[in-house]
Amino acid sequence: MGFLQNATTVVYMLHTRDHAGQMADIYRLLSEDEQKHARRFVKNTDKTLYILSHGMLRKILGARLSQDPAHLAFRKEKQGKPALEGEKIHFNISHSGEVVLIAVSDTQTGVDVEYMKPDFDYEEILATNFCGRESKAARSALDGRKMFYRLWTRKEALLKADGIGLTDDLTKIDVSDGVREIPEDLYHLKGAWNTMSFTADEHHVGCIATQSRTVSFVRLRPGDL
Repeated sequence: MGFLQNATTVVYMLHTRDHAGQMADIYRLLSEDEQKHARRFVKNTDKTLYILSHGMLRKILGARLSQDPAHLAFRKEKQGKPALEGEKIHFNISHSGEVVLIAVSDTQTGVDVEYMKPDFDYEEILATNFCGRESKAARSALDGRKMFYRLWTRKEALLKADGIGLTDDLTKIDVSDGVREIPEDLYHLKGAWNTMSFTADEHHVGCIATQSRTVSFVRLRPGDL
């Protein structure tokens, strides 16, 4: 099974500092349940990331579908992965530090972003969750910490693409070269997956996992939608 030739994927990138002045307007786009969820956060940083990611997802999907963002209805699929009622469109969100990523696609997709902690000891994770080739890639890289985060976000993006936490043996998913045939015994993640790593900024690394060949990136700033 190869890539889906006519499918496209767009990754939207947002920085919290760009949208600080629009948070009240973005909050009003959320459903009543989403607003309640946002109010439960203790840390303002966590609340901001939640409001920005979910509110801007609504704006992006609303613009793409020519619908009112505030009136979009979501449902939960397997493992709690959200889907849009009445529409065949795939999306996924991730946030870390000051960065939010929102992926929208014609096919299954997963996205992950991580803040690269300067003092994070990743050796234990390499030993338990990475195959030999991946561990070698991280240990031999000029910047081993950054390579670890590149590999980790690739795995996370693949896990999120299908919504079935593949927790039994992550060493089976070799993402060292970015494009891999996933072993058929790993649930529904079969076929060729494009796991494309990218640098969101100097402190954050991200990855998009998709079965489409075409991926584009958009930096969203206030007024773009």
